[in-house]
Amino acid sequence: MDDFREKRKDVRQNYFSPVVYTTQDQEYREYILDISGGGVFIKTRNILPPDTEVNLFLPFPGGNYISLLGVVVRSGEKGIAVQFHNEDLELIHSLQSMVESLHLLEG
Repeated sequence: MDDFREKRKDVRQNYFSPVVYTTQDQEYREYILDISGGGVFIKTRNILPPDTEVNLFLPFPGGNYISLLGVVVRSGEKGIAVQFHNEDLELIHSLQSMVESLHLLEG
């Protein structure tokens, strides 16, 4: 577990929020437990194997949602860790700013 944390580039922030994500053949409605500019951890009983591609619809301040593509990088009995693809750098930057703001508000 410590090795995984050392690989993280972005600040991870507790963030309990609903999320919708889809695979090629399934839609899921679950909850995010934490978030960073690089990914999310989703609490779920529907464990997806690593390397599964997902499309996430993340709640964003103001009642809007953003759509990001990601890949499952880790899964276990508590849920799945999804790393965002970096194709949309503007959305990733906005998400990183939001997470940093959450961190400042909590601190």
